Amino acid sequence: MEKSLSLQIKLSQGPKAIGAESLSRVNEDIAGSGLGEKGTLAFLITLKSSEEKTDLTDLINETANSFEEKYLSSRQGTILKSLEEALTQVKSEIDREGDLDFEIISAVVWGPVLYVGRIGEGKIWLWRAGGAKAINFNFVASGMLGDGETVCLGNLAFESSTNAEQLSLILGRDSLEEVKKKLQEVQINVAGASCVLIRVDLKEATPPAEPISFVDTDVKPRVFQHSVGALVNSLAAKGKSLLDFLVEKAKPLLEKLRPAAAKAFVAVIEPWRKRVPGELHDEKKRKRTKIIQVGIVLGVLLVVSVSLSTIKAKDAAQKKQTEKILTQIKAKLEAARSSLATNPQSAASSLVEASNLFDRAKKEAIKNPDLTRLEAELNQLLAENKHFYQATSLAVLAELDKDNLKADLISLVGDSLIGLDRGKSQLFTTELLKGKTTTLTTAIEGGQNLSGEVSLAHVTSKDSAWRFDAVSRSLTKVLSGETSWGLSGDIASYNGNLYVLDTAKGEVWKHVTSTAGLGSAHSYFTSDKPDLAGATSIAVDGSVWIGTKQGAIFQFLGGKKQEFRLRGAPEKLAINKIFTNADTNSLYLLDSAASRIVVFDKSGGYLASYEDQALKDSISFSVKEKEKTVYFSVGNKIYQFKIR
Repeated sequence: MEKSLSLQIKLSQGPKAIGAESLSRVNEDIAGSGLGEKGTLAFLITLKSSEEKTDLTDLINETANSFEEKYLSSRQGTILKSLEEALTQVKSEIDREGDLDFEIISAVVWGPVLYVGRIGEGKIWLWRAGGAKAINFNFVASGMLGDGETVCLGNLAFESSTNAEQLSLILGRDSLEEVKKKLQEVQINVAGASCVLIRVDLKEATPPAEPISFVDTDVKPRVFQHSVGALVNSLAAKGKSLLDFLVEKAKPLLEKLRPAAAKAFVAVIEPWRKRVPGELHDEKKRKRTKIIQVGIVLGVLLVVSVSLSTIKAKDAAQKKQTEKILTQIKAKLEAARSSLATNPQSAASSLVEASNLFDRAKKEAIKNPDLTRLEAELNQLLAENKHFYQATSLAVLAELDKDNLKADLISLVGDSLIGLDRGKSQLFTTELLKGKTTTLTTAIEGGQNLSGEVSLAHVTSKDSAWRFDAVSRSLTKVLSGETSWGLSGDIASYNGNLYVLDTAKGEVWKHVTSTAGLGSAHSYFTSDKPDLAGATSIAVDGSVWIGTKQGAIFQFLGGKKQEFRLRGAPEKLAINKIFTNADTNSLYLLDSAASRIVVFDKSGGYLASYEDQALKDSISFSVKEKEKTVYFSVGNKIYQFKIR
């Protein structure tokens, strides 16, 4: 059964602030589905004066009317540009009013597409997949909305009345009226707090809205289409005037060439002219001239015929190639569409292959109206596929074959990677900027695990530990003969302390740093020990994070297990390695079996997945989040790729 889209929009306000006015408005002339030419416009304006007794009622109403009129009458050609133009013009009008604090948060819903814009400190929140998150953008932006998702436009006062955790609990309630009531309970003690709530609902109904893409989601209004005819007529009139001008200027030259052209014409037709009785002429010369002229004509015809045949063959080949590429694109899009819900990874691979085919079509300058339509389908499927990406920027940072080394494990230490060749028990460093690799001269015995942090790293064997100081480039043995460990599955470093994941004893051992090195092992857990069956990796950022081969993550704080679960995780997730630290906002998980790195925020919300076949053979990686770069090792190579 096909579905149609409808909207619910409500206003929630706290008590009025002195010297301030807030006003919200919805363009209700548009149908509830938001499929009018300019969509459904909702906005919240807040004005505040430094003089408490100033009456801003008339001004805020004038501002709202002006913004709405400017947006609806804009002829910019796209919704996003119309919104941008209206915001800019209204901001200029308010600036001329003098010393006023001005906020406007606006949203336009066109089918399943959300366009947003703002001026000031207000925020736009999106409730999706069980959590609320602020949309990060500067001026205007756009994206796709799903069934039941809620958008909240809140002014600065509203921001001071609540937080992301509270909004996650409130915005997901079944009834938007219930959401409004709960927010008003929160806002009741915050003067001037206002927000506009928008919710998308899909209902069984008539044919759905025309699909549009997540990327470049601006829609061309019909007003722009109607102007094309006038533009064509204008160009035609100008072209005729230009042609008349050129003919007028060329007349003197044509007059000069006329006698020569007439003389040449007479010479050409002379052999074919009917002879007058008694006229003297050379019959042999006449016949020879005729034969030459016939030969020239036949030669020209042959050349033209061959050229036409070549052009026709080339056109046929081009047409065949176009049909072949279109067929392949359609097949990839259909494969992606059919597997989108059941196998997002497979859908992502099909979409990447379709993108490559589009790049090929553009490179070969293929022109076909179906390409535009299919590209819009591709962009929409990319938006629906929950951020599955291919690691398209994959590059080799360093090759270690010349050093006869293998990068079994790598870890970030400042602006370098420290690596461990387990077979040789050899440590090395690789600069992130140049990829230059340097081997450390001090040897270690039986190195198994490696973990780095800001300026140091730890290496462990079955019963000993070494510390690498990145500043002095020195390696010191800081622990030996440790008898508590059973089997060290992974280690983590935090504030100089060492954490050892003991998979044999189901324990996490903590060694506290000291001037003498590392203290003896003691259990990290302060209450009942958790079941760590299947645990594969550990990372510490203040909290202790443990990943398992079953795809679960456990969070501990102060030795106690915290409430945490992954939301929206891809199917069949298995964790080989987990990465995070105090400078990182997200959790990064290496799933070697699926050749991917999966990203979650630290509340458990799914963010993205990056795939490449090279990841299948990797067991170690690190992330420089500020530079949006992932580093991973395979054999004697260290790779890097960019993330979004």
